[in-house]
Amino acid sequence: MKPRIAVIGSTLEGVACAHSILDQKPEYQISLITEDAEVGFPEEGESPGLVEFKEWGGIPEDWYGNLGSQQPNGESSAVRRSWLLKSLMTCFGKRGGTILLRGCSVSVGASSGSVSFQGGGEVGSGSIHFEQVVDCLGAREEGAIWNGGVCDTIVLGGDCLSGIRADGTVEVWWCESEPRDVQWIQRMSWTGDDPTSSLIDDIRTGVEKATIACERKRPG
Repeated sequence: MKPRIAVIGSTLEGVACAHSILDQKPEYQISLITEDAEVGFPEEGESPGLVEFKEWGGIPEDWYGNLGSQQPNGESSAVRRSWLLKSLMTCFGKRGGTILLRGCSVSVGASSGSVSFQGGGEVGSGSIHFEQVVDCLGAREEGAIWNGGVCDTIVLGGDCLSGIRADGTVEVWWCESEPRDVQWIQRMSWTGDDPTSSLIDDIRTGVEKATIACERKRPG
């Protein structure tokens, strides 16, 4: 029987962790389990997608598919994070990973390696045993409160941090003074230290957790 590893959480960190385990241990059976009914649901709030094009070299191409109008190019300095997350999840399934979208409450047995879930319907609960369970739910962000927005013009000055997406829209984040005279297409908020490193930091953390999981000896 294939060794089974569960990754808990459909965060960017979690999906990166699941992909990285598949890269390192293709013979393992990897399951990504989330309470969410859908991954990358924009109404839950868009997190920073600022990323220099050169950083995309750290994300293997088989991790994500065609992002359409959001596909990064040589001029991109931002990507719509929710689209990237959806694409990462879709490609994880295509690569043979198992996705459990329960829209339910998930609990993890720290010592037993089991995952219990409780959802809706008459047969909406159960328990699955895994050799390892990797927690990628993500800690609550600490740091400054950032406000953000998406517009179709370059925003300069102040404490703004911005990046241009492949579709020509501009993603902007600021801590204090909101840019003036800007027509916002979308408004956002995020808590953390640096929006410019948030996306890549989450992916790197997921890869680090995957490496630790793959280096552990199997029980017995």
